[in-house]
Amino acid sequence: MGQRIASEDPRHSKSEYPIYPEPMWGAYKERREAHGVQLYGSLGISRNDAAGRLAQYKKNFEFFDAPVGLFITIDRRLGPGQWADLGGYIHALAFLARGHGLDTCPQEAWARVYDTVSHFLKLPDNEMLFCGMAIGYGDRRHKANDFRSPRADLSEFCTFLGFD
Repeated sequence: MGQRIASEDPRHSKSEYPIYPEPMWGAYKERREAHGVQLYGSLGISRNDAAGRLAQYKKNFEFFDAPVGLFITIDRRLGPGQWADLGGYIHALAFLARGHGLDTCPQEAWARVYDTVSHFLKLPDNEMLFCGMAIGYGDRRHKANDFRSPRADLSEFCTFLGFD
């Protein structure tokens, strides 16, 4: 499985579900791009370094050297409500791992190679690969873990009603 992924540029592979809306717009696009600039900048990879950016992206498919990699699937017949439940499950899994001193990295990049993973895992036809998750002990000294992405002000995305 790893050989096939290593020989491709999975950034341009179509995932089984839309990871981002097309086109991305406004603050969502700006925040995503700012995070990318910050992440790749912290690693010394310039925006025009296509080979360096691809090499970094492909580290997803090595689970960033974590000792454990999970694949999280969902029955493809389920809808947005159950996808929200799955997001809650992924968050709970990450939170529980942290409680045991472990770090996690949910990775939607795996959705772009769903056909390869599905074949490798022999998933039944009704199961859809949603994401991967790396689990291990994070390297706090690694530059990719040494910054905090900017956060939008609460008033930009949340409205409280009835609390005068």
